[in-house]
Amino acid sequence: MKTNFSDSNLNQSERSSVRAAGLRFLARRDFSVAGLREKLVGKFTEDSAEIEKVLAEFQEKNWLSDARFCENMIREKSELIKWGPRKILWKLQEKGIDRAMAENAMQEFFPEKSQVSIAVELATEKQKKIAGKKSDHPSQTKQKILGFLVNRGFDLSIARAAIDFLDFEN
Repeated sequence: MKTNFSDSNLNQSERSSVRAAGLRFLARRDFSVAGLREKLVGKFTEDSAEIEKVLAEFQEKNWLSDARFCENMIREKSELIKWGPRKILWKLQEKGIDRAMAENAMQEFFPEKSQVSIAVELATEKQKKIAGKKSDHPSQTKQKILGFLVNRGFDLSIARAAIDFLDFEN
């Protein structure tokens, strides 16, 4: 009869490899819990119980945090890539973040005042690009800028507020 000793060694070995893979993933970049789960399941398809144990350990040690992931993604997408809140919310949900958590984080880390200032910055840049290419009627230029901002994920009210800051006289 086989002893359980080898089985326990196997489980420890499996857990070590799942844990090591999880740590390697986290060393490269931040993940949501769902995102890291997806990566680990892709690599260790038959170890779902071990994956859940490792995820729980990582969360307990604060190595893995959906709240931190939200904050980092909001800051990156709003400040560096200049996305609007709708597009960021969609991306957070795509990464497995609960909608309520994403909306709360958005209110905290991307307030409306910041949204307007980024939208104005983008609208100004877009206006310069459009003005350099064609001499459209101001209403056409406004429509193009409005569409651009909405596609970037800004609410219509924010996009309109940004357009109100622009000078269409020249």
